[in-house]
Amino acid sequence: MSNDSKPITISNCPVCDGKHTYSLKVERSTVLKLMTLQDMQERPRRVHFTRIFTCPKELKDFQATFILYDTSSSRIKSVDVINE
Repeated sequence: MSNDSKPITISNCPVCDGKHTYSLKVERSTVLKLMTLQDMQERPRRVHFTRIFTCPKELKDFQATFILYDTSSSRIKSVDVINE
């Protein structure tokens, strides 16, 4: 398993209409397998997530949906929002 951090920007906050940047902690499961030509040409899969964010100005929660990408050898296991 691997963890990485991805920035995400909410350009129009539904609470205050402002622009906020958050970090997403993305945990991935690495799948060990024999790579084939088809695997090397694999296009990443779009995965939709809906999470709760907190507006830093108003300190109110709101829900937002975003897209991350994974492959058959690196599946997304979990995504957590890190408020900054």
